[in-house]
Amino acid sequence: MKNILILFSFFIFLVSSAFCSQGEEYYKKGDFKAAADFYYAQTLENPYDYSAFYNYANCLYRLKDKAGALAYYMKAFEINPRNSDLFYNLNFLSVQTQAGLFPQDIPSFVYRIYFFLSLNEIKAAAFLSFWTFCLFSSLFFLEKAKNFSKTASVSFAALAVIFSLLYFFRINSVFHSAAVIKNSQARIMSGPGEDFKLIASAENAKPVKIISEAGEWIEIGLIGQGIKGWIKSEDIIKI
Repeated sequence: MKNILILFSFFIFLVSSAFCSQGEEYYKKGDFKAAADFYYAQTLENPYDYSAFYNYANCLYRLKDKAGALAYYMKAFEINPRNSDLFYNLNFLSVQTQAGLFPQDIPSFVYRIYFFLSLNEIKAAAFLSFWTFCLFSSLFFLEKAKNFSKTASVSFAALAVIFSLLYFFRINSVFHSAAVIKNSQARIMSGPGEDFKLIASAENAKPVKIISEAGEWIEIGLIGQGIKGWIKSEDIIKI
């Protein structure tokens, strides 16, 4: 029985390796459209696999779709911000498109530290710290190892506060509830409809924050410009 399980596991490994290499083969041959279709299908099958979004973004960049590449690099970065190649490509494209995701007057290692954990990891750490604080607080009031319980309670309370604050700042960052403008000179209206006043236009490959939605119209905020307005959903790529 053990040998059968080992053989089955090895078979699954070979199949998955061959399946993943299919996209790489398309990419190496220069068939970026086929590679993009392959990796896009993978993003739908596994929306938590950062590598699928990363590879798809690489293909879109090769196809000269900078808006799409930026959006899917950002999506991959939101899932796994620790990957060095991903950070390099995202930062490079941000500079190239003047997206302003990582201001260049701040050293890159600062961003690597700030974005070391993903948003879900920060949320999990905050919950874990809070409930561990509750556990040690209970032990303290039950007079079980009071000195140790008190020290542990204070430590985990501090961690819970730190992770909660970090979570608050990160959900307000450009990577959360974000989108990328995909059409040049996309019109931004004062309300959700063509009859409202035109208040601004947005360039291709510019990141924006999503505020709310009303049918085919989405309320956005232009990052760093203090402008809010409504844009058609067809003019953006949601992250």
